[in-house]
Amino acid sequence: MRLKIFLILFLFVSKTYACECAWNSISQNFQGASLIFFAKHVSTTQSSDVYTIYGKPMVTEQFEVLKFYKGVDNSTLSAGYKLSIVSSRQSSCGYSFEPNKTYLVYASSGISGYGYFVNLCSGTREIVGNQFIISNQANPEAGKDEDRELMKLAQKSNLTENSLVKTQQAAYQKTLEENEHTKIALQKELKKKGSMTIILSTTTLILFIYLLFDWFKKRKQKTN
Repeated sequence: MRLKIFLILFLFVSKTYACECAWNSISQNFQGASLIFFAKHVSTTQSSDVYTIYGKPMVTEQFEVLKFYKGVDNSTLSAGYKLSIVSSRQSSCGYSFEPNKTYLVYASSGISGYGYFVNLCSGTREIVGNQFIISNQANPEAGKDEDRELMKLAQKSNLTENSLVKTQQAAYQKTLEENEHTKIALQKELKKKGSMTIILSTTTLILFIYLLFDWFKKRKQKTN
């Protein structure tokens, strides 16, 4: 009886703490990640001050990046480019990287002060022999070349960003033109008001001189 209870509890705990990931499409993984890259794993360093919400210590994974798909422009990539992310090997959804193996990494931002992190459900996987074809038949995307699909998504994303930038630039240019027109109209109005002020001031001065002259003239006549 005790053995049965133990087995039931063991199975319950195992199921409770087992990591269950839903199959996402390449597009969904692309949209959900902040940083995507293909790289060779270099080393793992224990982090003494970073823990999961369950109190599990996290580690820093260092990679030598071979290619970026999202988050960093490939034009900045140079030979031996190093990048570090945070991972949790001991948690149920932690990903265990092995040195000198290559991986396609989907990383997310969210750990304040510690950059990017990765887990088992992110879509991250080992790439053997530069073969990006998804071979797992349980995956709805099986048979697709993930490298090619990511390149398409990256290009589409860049086009969208460029289009957005162009739209923002056009709106900014339009605002500048409207401000310039407003400035010119204001300058004309001020010039017009300035001219009117000069005319009024001149007229007032002439009238004052005339009245003053007339006053002296009348006073002189009274004196005579």
